[in-house]
Amino acid sequence: MSSRGEEWIRYKEEINKENRIAIHLLGLAGLPLSVMNAVAQYATSGFGPALVCSLFMVMYFLLFLVAENFLLPLDYPRATRLLYILETPVMVMAILLGTVLDPSRQAITVLLFLVALPVFIMDKPGRLTLFSGAWVAVFLALCFLFKDRSLWGTDTVHIFEFYFTTVALVNVILRIRMESLRHLMQGEYHLAHEQRTGCLNRYALASRATAYVGQQITVLLADMDRFILYNDFYGHDTGMKIMVFFRRPHELLRRGGYLPLQRR
Repeated sequence: MSSRGEEWIRYKEEINKENRIAIHLLGLAGLPLSVMNAVAQYATSGFGPALVCSLFMVMYFLLFLVAENFLLPLDYPRATRLLYILETPVMVMAILLGTVLDPSRQAITVLLFLVALPVFIMDKPGRLTLFSGAWVAVFLALCFLFKDRSLWGTDTVHIFEFYFTTVALVNVILRIRMESLRHLMQGEYHLAHEQRTGCLNRYALASRATAYVGQQITVLLADMDRFILYNDFYGHDTGMKIMVFFRRPHELLRRGGYLPLQRR
């Protein structure tokens, strides 16, 4: 497996958190876009099937925001998958607006959402490319069935232009987001671990202590007796190797420093 593929697995939990935030942002961005689309449909076509579909999209985003704020927990574990599901009705309505419900005009709404929606999802580039490509295929099929051949040709050119723009844009944004996430995770690791041994430090203990409140836990305190003498005789590098050896089976928190030797 490539290093990038390993990163997607290693940061799976953090990516899910990012997509949970994206669900909220999708609702906030989708509502005004759908309202603007409904106003544009009314101004250009008046009352008709296309306007009804646009109003359904507005209602969808209103229900979306209500459900997201009151029903969806902040720590929802499958936010990435849910984000794909939530974007699906929007793309279906956008495609219908550009084909079946308004076959006499060039498609605009579907082009807008084809570019805008994948940007919200933080997932592997290949999956996003297939996700967008599937909608392009559905759009082209409905165009061929319901539109005049001249409009079909124009919409085909436009949809491919926007599709390749989307693929390029998504790849750039994902690269930037992954780089930011990588720096964040590395910073959090170094903040909570000693650099040389990898042992958890006092900051890690303080930050994790609240998670164990009300739970039954077992704490084992161990002291390497006269370890300072071992360090002085064999060197601190060898002493650090011993610390690394002892932390391997379980998480080890190192208190740091030395207790004064007591003569008996």
